[in-house]
Amino acid sequence: MLTRARSRIAYNAFEAYVTDSAEARAAAKAAMLDVANWKRWQPPWFDAHGQHTYYPAGLLAADVALGYDLLYNDLTETERTQIRKALIEKSIIPTYKEYVVDNRVMANTSNWIAHTVGGSLIAAASIAGDVQPSESNSRFEIYLHGLLLKLEDHMAASFLADGSYGEGISYHEFDMETLGPALNAIRRAFGIDYWKQTNVVDSLKYPLYTLTRPTSGSLDMGDTHAPAGHGIPALAYESKDPVMRWYYAQFDRPSLSKFIFYDDSVTPQPPKLPTSRIFRNKGNAVFRTGWDKDAMVFLYRAGPNFNHHHADQGSFLLNAFGENLITEAGWSDYYKDPYYATFFTQAVGHNTILVDRNPESQTIPDTLQFKALDSYPRITDSITSEFYDGIGSDLSSVYQDRLARYLRRIVFVKPYYFVVFDDLKVHGKPAQFDFLLHLPNRDKIKIEDLTAIYNGEKASLAVRSFAPNDAKLSVENGHIPYQVVSARTPAETPAQPAYLAFKTVKPMSETQFLTAIVPAKNESAVKSLINQMTEIVSENLQGLRVEHGNKTDLVMFRGGAETQTIRQGEWSADAATVAITQSANNLEIFALHNAHSLRRGNQILFSSRSPTSVTANFNANEIEVACNAETATRITLFVGTNPVRVLLDGKDLSAKAFSFNRTDGTISLDIPTSQHTLKIMFR
Repeated sequence: MLTRARSRIAYNAFEAYVTDSAEARAAAKAAMLDVANWKRWQPPWFDAHGQHTYYPAGLLAADVALGYDLLYNDLTETERTQIRKALIEKSIIPTYKEYVVDNRVMANTSNWIAHTVGGSLIAAASIAGDVQPSESNSRFEIYLHGLLLKLEDHMAASFLADGSYGEGISYHEFDMETLGPALNAIRRAFGIDYWKQTNVVDSLKYPLYTLTRPTSGSLDMGDTHAPAGHGIPALAYESKDPVMRWYYAQFDRPSLSKFIFYDDSVTPQPPKLPTSRIFRNKGNAVFRTGWDKDAMVFLYRAGPNFNHHHADQGSFLLNAFGENLITEAGWSDYYKDPYYATFFTQAVGHNTILVDRNPESQTIPDTLQFKALDSYPRITDSITSEFYDGIGSDLSSVYQDRLARYLRRIVFVKPYYFVVFDDLKVHGKPAQFDFLLHLPNRDKIKIEDLTAIYNGEKASLAVRSFAPNDAKLSVENGHIPYQVVSARTPAETPAQPAYLAFKTVKPMSETQFLTAIVPAKNESAVKSLINQMTEIVSENLQGLRVEHGNKTDLVMFRGGAETQTIRQGEWSADAATVAITQSANNLEIFALHNAHSLRRGNQILFSSRSPTSVTANFNANEIEVACNAETATRITLFVGTNPVRVLLDGKDLSAKAFSFNRTDGTISLDIPTSQHTLKIMFR
């Protein structure tokens, strides 16, 4: 009933305003006055639980306020007073009590705040010039200021500096449905421009990076689903970035909001951005091979809780060639699905490690909002480039004190394959471990020993585990989400989702999983590459040698908590992860994580005064470098000959900014904190 009333008010008021339709005007006025006479706008059981409002009441308030504005000249003073009274008593005051006095949702990360508080602020903006002291007991400004402060807290907690929004993409879109118009109303009525004071306008970067073609396959985690463009017209309007306008243009979703915020003054342009990005505040990494429809898109999770998140720390998803190849249980109806609480939200429903076969091995992490509660997984190091991506993370905090150490490291040797390394040590008694990997359709899985092949409609996937000797591989059934079968009988029988379970048989105090993942267009291609991988093992090192074409890769991970040097043949490195690509005997690419040094025999290839993650691509006339350090540091890099130009983040460095050592063929220079790019040119 409330939703129907909203639609009747908003659409009829807008039609009357634009076309002067008497019928639409009468329908909108009648609906507004009916709603104004309702006893309450929240369900009656909210009162019984001591709650004052509900988010649909905020949505209703926003539409009543729109009707009040659009039909202002068609309302009598008595009708205006009646509507103002309803907005104050049924929206503004209850919301002030709920979200300011009671400080509901103290973490400030729920989309409900945008609707309840945002809706009441739209209401306040619409009546601010008319409200009489008697209508609010002379407290209108108090209500207004308190609600503005709560909205500010919500935007600070949920719209992050890394270009993301805390909850999932569909909740971001839902949040913006009311927040976007609210920010415009606040700017017009009160002169406060939150678009310029917050991170809201930049929050489409995360959904842009996780976008796939078709968009229905776009990646995200938690209680969310693929983007639909719902709710973001005001955000797209405020963003004058042609790339964000291109993102918005991917969705054909007609709506009143889209009409109101229509703007063709900015020509959409497809992305020409770096293909991969770390969203450290949110706790996600996105690795891409490009922006075309066949691009590989990989999403990883290690970070704090916001809202509507699952026990999915360390999980990852993969879309390649327009098809989702690595999936998870995903979202389901959290009110109706009988497996929601026991499977869809638990570690077993995601690409995680289970301890002692416990499907609920993980707990939900802490949030960013409370300094005393900061126990959550963290991205410890990362590096992204056009030729190599990698990440390290510490996941032990969510394993309920069962793990003394759990480091998950992932390497993407672009565009060929991924390697996942899990380093685990238990607290207390030894444990059995399961490495899980979810796939969309059980009928398309083939397994042999510790290798699985998945053949999708557009692409194939090979997964090979180099697990402990007594590990076994099985295929287990997942659950079909409730919404797939709840409303109607599907036209086709839904695919049975499944997951691979690589299981250790004997309890262990420490163990490592090393897993190679190869996506390609067909089974022949994935098998060809996965079969060219051999394991490398030494005292403190585990890794792979990979032959592909005329190239040889070494991908190596340091095991344990120590920081000693790892050695393999002529290579030695003080690093947590090392990746080397050679063609014949020529070095083409190296990558290091948390590194102090890399040597080839006696030749220094890289050194840093503080731990740095770095990757370098050696070409005939230039070297491309990406480096990421937690603190500003000085690095030394082998270049061979004196460069003619050195560019830091695309800008030329002066000759005094770096030094060339003719004895060992290296240059040294200072690098600022966080990730930066170098281009070293020889002609």
